[in-house]
Amino acid sequence: MKQKQSPAEGAWEFLWGSPGLFLFVSMVLFIMRRSEKQVEVAWNLYLVAWAPLVVMGIVSLLLRKKPHMSSLKVTLVLLVVLGAFNLLVHRDSFPY
Repeated sequence: MKQKQSPAEGAWEFLWGSPGLFLFVSMVLFIMRRSEKQVEVAWNLYLVAWAPLVVMGIVSLLLRKKPHMSSLKVTLVLLVVLGAFNLLVHRDSFPY
């Protein structure tokens, strides 16, 4: 029988997986590609997707709390793979 999670533990777990939301919207914008501005927004969303991992990593270090490893692994793999793919396909529109 699975133990019930507290709301704080549920929020902690969600935050580790939250970059997936930014990645999803970013990929939709990359695929739709109607204008250069839209691709720039997609790149910015991709870069913002790294922010929750950085913040949660710092919080984990400060609180000495172990990160939710399954969410962390999936999120990091998605960030790296999708970032590399978009860099190959949309290299000319990288805004920075």
